Amino acid sequence: MDKYISLYQICKELADEAGKELDEQQFKNYYDQKKDEFKDILASLGVEPETFRNVDNNSFQIPIDHSGTIKMLLNSYTSKELGKKIRKQKYFDMDFKGLEEIVKQVDSLLVDGLDTEKQLTERSKLLTITRYVIRQAISEVQSAAIEQVLRNIEEMKTFFTFEDKWLNDSDKAHLIRFYGQLIKEANDKWHTVVDIYEGLRSEEIIEQSVQMVDNSDSDYLEDNMPDLQLDEPYLVLWQAIQEYRNEQGLTIRETPIKKPTKEQLKLVEKSIEELKQRRNH
Repeated sequence: MDKYISLYQICKELADEAGKELDEQQFKNYYDQKKDEFKDILASLGVEPETFRNVDNNSFQIPIDHSGTIKMLLNSYTSKELGKKIRKQKYFDMDFKGLEEIVKQVDSLLVDGLDTEKQLTERSKLLTITRYVIRQAISEVQSAAIEQVLRNIEEMKTFFTFEDKWLNDSDKAHLIRFYGQLIKEANDKWHTVVDIYEGLRSEEIIEQSVQMVDNSDSDYLEDNMPDLQLDEPYLVLWQAIQEYRNEQGLTIRETPIKKPTKEQLKLVEKSIEELKQRRNH
């Protein structure tokens, strides 16, 4: 059994599956159209279509196990929900599950259809163009955060019951609003860490770029510039978090905590005693 199938044969099968009865010239026009669509949609995904061209017979060769992926891409070429978004590279407008399925199928196609060197390049471009890594992270956080928040809010309905003897409705309302405030504060802290992270990364890039220019001949070609050796993201994030914590520490030290007065302490002691008496009853 052949390991590969030509794009020409895939298009033959597509025409048959669509019930098209085409003469030789009509099929030639049909194939030329589908070939252009094949090139267009792969290029939109960051994949170089020519990597699938067989140099011996100048035809496009696809691993036979992945002919279904090519059929799916060609059938969805004019689809508003899929094909058009891919061709316009509006990947953030796509449902993540749909994007994930496309990326996984095309990635598998690249692994099985290309040699190691080519597949590494094309797979990297696929992930970069589709912003898959970012969408995946957003999806993971979104799913976990929304589920947790909704679960917490749902639990409030039973946690703060009418049978609670210690808290009145005003107490419960304040605690619930405090939960909302904590969510907002967490978001604000994240934005601050993002700003610090971006500053650290930009400093690193500028510093290395300047060093490269200083160490290069004045007539160097930009295309020959070596790649930047940037720190791993987790190291930059760790540094950003440390800087954030240091900034918060300075803020805390600059704002002295006022000690409670004797009257305030007596009031607290009285409240504790009353609570103990209520608990004993």
